[in-house]
Amino acid sequence: MWARAIEYKEWVAWLQSRSSQWLFRQADPGRRMKADFLVIVAVFLAVLVACRQDDPEVADEQDLVGVATVVDGDTIEIHGERIRLSGIDAPERGRECTDASGAIVRVYQTTSIALDRFIAGRSVRCARDGNDGYGRVVARCRVGGTDIASWMVANGHAWDWPKYSKGRYAPEESRARAAKAGLWSLECPNLLGDRTLK
Repeated sequence: MWARAIEYKEWVAWLQSRSSQWLFRQADPGRRMKADFLVIVAVFLAVLVACRQDDPEVADEQDLVGVATVVDGDTIEIHGERIRLSGIDAPERGRECTDASGAIVRVYQTTSIALDRFIAGRSVRCARDGNDGYGRVVARCRVGGTDIASWMVANGHAWDWPKYSKGRYAPEESRARAAKAGLWSLECPNLLGDRTLK
């Protein structure tokens, strides 16, 4: 956020040096103070606008914002509105895998818990992408400036769904698979059930 503000330092110095040449060559000290004040106000407003444009947490009024309740690994709820995380998929209820020792891992629960711990009661902001076939809002959601779907895929708790993401999270999935993160460290027959991700 402040990187953009730093860019204005040279602009401010230049504007202050030019203001006396343009408007106040013969100005008295009182008028010069007014000119400096106007320059400061103009710079403040410019920095404010730049910060708003760069800040992913500042968005339009159509966004859903609030503390989220986790429904499962790819669905949350804000103010009673079910929101499907756009572009990813996570294990459905009842899906099970086995770890290296042969113990059963209920991945529906583990991915939901991972999402809940990541959000950790913080405010979530979701930009709507539309609605799915179940009437849920589909949205790209962020918490603390981080894309939640990206975090879930990068940590092996969900996977990219190219049909909807156009490959947006494919790099994160590739890295998670290579690192055997989360789900990718387990044996998971029939993880997708009858779904196709294409």
